Amino acid sequence: WVVRGGDKLADKLNYVCLHDSAPIKQEREAIKFDKVYELEDDLEMVRARIEQDLWQHGDSTRWRIATACYLIDALCLRVGDEKDPDEADTVGATTLRPEHVTLHEDGLAEFRFLGKDSILWHKKLHVPDVVHENLAELIRTARPSSNSGNGDRSHPTRDKPQLFPNCSSRDVNAYLSHVLPGLTAKVFRTHHATMAVRRCLQESGVVAEDPDHKKWEAANLANLEAAILCNHTKQEPATWAGSRKRYQERQEKSKERVDKVRAQVRGYREELSALRAEARRQEEEARPEAARKVRARYKKRLEVARARVTKGEEQLEKAQLALGKIKVQAAIAAKKRTWNLVTSLKSYIDPRVYHAWGEAVGYDVLERYYPTALRRKFAWVKAENGQEEQSEA
Repeated sequence: WVVRGGDKLADKLNYVCLHDSAPIKQEREAIKFDKVYELEDDLEMVRARIEQDLWQHGDSTRWRIATACYLIDALCLRVGDEKDPDEADTVGATTLRPEHVTLHEDGLAEFRFLGKDSILWHKKLHVPDVVHENLAELIRTARPSSNSGNGDRSHPTRDKPQLFPNCSSRDVNAYLSHVLPGLTAKVFRTHHATMAVRRCLQESGVVAEDPDHKKWEAANLANLEAAILCNHTKQEPATWAGSRKRYQERQEKSKERVDKVRAQVRGYREELSALRAEARRQEEEARPEAARKVRARYKKRLEVARARVTKGEEQLEKAQLALGKIKVQAAIAAKKRTWNLVTSLKSYIDPRVYHAWGEAVGYDVLERYYPTALRRKFAWVKAENGQEEQSEA
């Protein structure tokens, strides 16, 4: 924020922030995503250090923080204590309580709690023996945090036992930045989401010759993968049943159109074939001096028949593309109806990954997939790309 002022009616502070198009904010966005590639380059080293510290039971703080960092990495978790005093009880890695974790005998750890925005977070993960043992110890020794809560003594979870008492986001980020300068818990989520999108786009098999709706589909599926990874869920829209019915009706009408045009093209081809046969027969039966007139007479008719076939084939191709587009739209709408794709697109996916892929397949992802507000937010991507092209020139 750049300016703040008190609101006497609401008894709270109001903040004025820079617009997303402000140069300083654009620059900070680019720097944020640059951290993704710093982590990618040293990911194995970071994980090796965390794994090493999982065993450091001689240091009561280090192994606990390392365990929290393992969960942040493996489960794409938030830290957990970054919330406002008046926000509902939400849980992340460092605010886990015993009731949120169930350990199974086969090395499986089950996590179930309300995450940010009170969204259910439920995942199961096979963990190494040392992590399983550490979690068991943390559950056994869970206690309230002396600096608990968010500063609110009346907060309902203030006095509840925690797996990581007195361990805050500041402690986690200090540990991570010691392992790799500039590394924070959020960088893990940004890295994992960005890499998931890059992998999905690479594996999509989409090429420049494919229709735009296939490219749009690939962009959505990659975005969906990141949303699932980050657990960005939402309630199914109350209007979904009606939307699904409308999609079905549109598909049926589009299929009828394809069938109708296909039948017309079949008829045009049969007419052309019959006309060719008739022209050959007439030419063969005509006297030599009349054969030229026969050919001339049928030439125009054959041109018209061929043009009709060509136009019909073009109409059939358009109808098939329209049907394919509707099918893709319906499938994507069904898959993402309980997932919030915009959150990961806005905060966790490096837009340069989409932009580079789009250039490779001939699809302007920023213009044709990103919402208007995010196009402004990520305007620096194209500006940065333009500067690189000028430098190369």
